[in-house]
Amino acid sequence: MDHPQANSKAVPEQVGDLVLYDGTCAACTGGVKAMGKLLARRGFTHAPLQAAEATARLGALPASNEDLEFTVVLANGDVVRGPNAYRYLLRKIVWARPLYWFSLLPGGRWLFDAGYRAFAKHRHRISRACGLDSKATE
Repeated sequence: MDHPQANSKAVPEQVGDLVLYDGTCAACTGGVKAMGKLLARRGFTHAPLQAAEATARLGALPASNEDLEFTVVLANGDVVRGPNAYRYLLRKIVWARPLYWFSLLPGGRWLFDAGYRAFAKHRHRISRACGLDSKATE
């Protein structure tokens, strides 16, 4: 007797866009968790950069957590990092598009990128100042 499972071909799992963040940063972890449902509705999954899934999709990561950047790995394998990763997400969220458009203007781009760099550089200090748990992981 043939069983349907024995004759069916395995369907490869669809890999969607993956949002990667610093799992040691409480502000980063909290932000992604707060936006989790919104991201999921738009087809994104998320994981800490320290997770096995990140290494599997990106390869080797910087040795220092300070050198980690917010990253989006697209379904086609392309990688978008830093402020451009945020721009990519903003473009996908209808109500956030005005901020995306602002971030494309010459002065807006500079301000957006500078804001990202300042937050990224001080993310652990910001987490502590806000009283967030510094040992955050998902």
